[in-house]
Amino acid sequence: MVVLIIILCVILIIGVTVFIGIQSYKKKAEHSRIMEVGYDVLKNDALDFALKNNGSEKFRMDQKILLRLRSTQMDLDAVFNPEKKIIIGRKKECSVCIHSKGISGKHCEIQYVNGKIIVRDLNSTNGTMLVNKKGKFRVTSNPGEVLMNGDVIIVDGISIQVESFFLDKEFFRKKTK
Repeated sequence: MVVLIIILCVILIIGVTVFIGIQSYKKKAEHSRIMEVGYDVLKNDALDFALKNNGSEKFRMDQKILLRLRSTQMDLDAVFNPEKKIIIGRKKECSVCIHSKGISGKHCEIQYVNGKIIVRDLNSTNGTMLVNKKGKFRVTSNPGEVLMNGDVIIVDGISIQVESFFLDKEFFRKKTK
């Protein structure tokens, strides 16, 4: 009987160790994928910067803010540079294109302005909602609302979670536990 209990304990310990290893691997894989996407965004920004400035100024990578938009309702997981306008809407030229009758052609925009990430409604028919620590409320077209890490934008009932992070040396050194 004691041997059976010892065997069960060993099996349980092995099972827990394997489960923890899988979870750790998933975190590392997600971080690695975000790093790859972030690197691509950064590389494209550096190329755009070089073309616009003819090499007269140096592109600064320290503290480059990026925005990750995620929604399980529409299978969205994308990283953007908010220094360029991010347009959410039904038109195919939008940064995030949502094919739904309740979404306007250009529904809302997200942009980095004066050190803050702002979401603005673009006078959409059905409006844009924001859920954050203060509660749930309608986003205006001017001046818009400041987005914080973890906020959720709602358009036509579709929730889009916002995650901001700095793509810097510390991000690339980050180890997931």
